[in-house]
Amino acid sequence: MKARERWTRDSRGWKQVRACCAESLAFARRTGANHPEGFALAGLANVARRRGDLASAEAFGREELLVWRRLGSPSHIAGGLEGLALTAAATAGEGARAARAVRAARAERAVRAVRAARLLGAAAALRERVGV
Repeated sequence: MKARERWTRDSRGWKQVRACCAESLAFARRTGANHPEGFALAGLANVARRRGDLASAEAFGREELLVWRRLGSPSHIAGGLEGLALTAAATAGEGARAARAVRAARAERAVRAVRAARLLGAAAALRERVGV
């Protein structure tokens, strides 16, 4: 098994990364360090998404986006939108499994896939506008 595959499957490794990001977030908030707060939230969203906790991934991603908006950082906003798009796409994949059993899930999956595409489009447009 390749090292990357072991890391992906190693829940203990992700627990350590999550703990580090949570500690960084607490420190950033305690000291008023806005950029580190955004990066810590991005890390927490990424870990949650990779572990399959899509509700937490979306919540952290939304918080991250609020930080970048507050700071007025277009390139970070674009990155946050891309992260939310990845979460929306993963959520759409969950809907795909349910769609086999329940027709109503197909409509939900389509809505989520459209949302993912819109978020990616917004990120791309913002990056183009600011030249990033």
